[in-house]
Amino acid sequence: MLLFYMLIVACLLALTLIIVAIKRISKEGLTVTDTRQHFVRSVEDVKRQLEQERKEASITEKLDEAGSIFYSSHGFGKCVDESVENAALKVEVELSMAGIHVIDKIDINKLLGRVNKAPYFSIIFCDRKIAVTALETDPSLGLLQFTAIIRKDFDDTVKVEFMDPVRVVKADKLSASNQAALNLKETLIRILNSF
Repeated sequence: MLLFYMLIVACLLALTLIIVAIKRISKEGLTVTDTRQHFVRSVEDVKRQLEQERKEASITEKLDEAGSIFYSSHGFGKCVDESVENAALKVEVELSMAGIHVIDKIDINKLLGRVNKAPYFSIIFCDRKIAVTALETDPSLGLLQFTAIIRKDFDDTVKVEFMDPVRVVKADKLSASNQAALNLKETLIRILNSF
């Protein structure tokens, strides 16, 4: 299913590139050779992007051992058979053991003064390789932090969720960090599988 969506995205990108090329020819009076070179470069970019998405999909499929990982608009997660506090502690320890710097662990209910609410923790962390690239690319990005959410849902299930590093890197146009983001995603999925 994911490959089907990737194919649709690729077709839309290719169509967009063709439209842009046609507009450019008519607007700037470019020669066919200029336009062809631009189009070839654009097609190569699309091919690289599709290859990156295929790698990401294959890593995710390969690592999701039990098929228990769910996906959301911002990332992915898993329902775990632990208390929220124990799950948060385990995530914190696993991140540290993987060489990922844990910046802070926040009790969201305590921070917001929410009383009688289900437990909800946020763990802020950063990957050194991605942070270095982000700072070199755009200093205003800071450490480019990621978030883990550990919470009890309305049906009393405990969920551990991670922000998807691949999506973050794509959103911030940090193509130099693509491989590091894939590696981080792989590590995060392994952490989920450790529950």
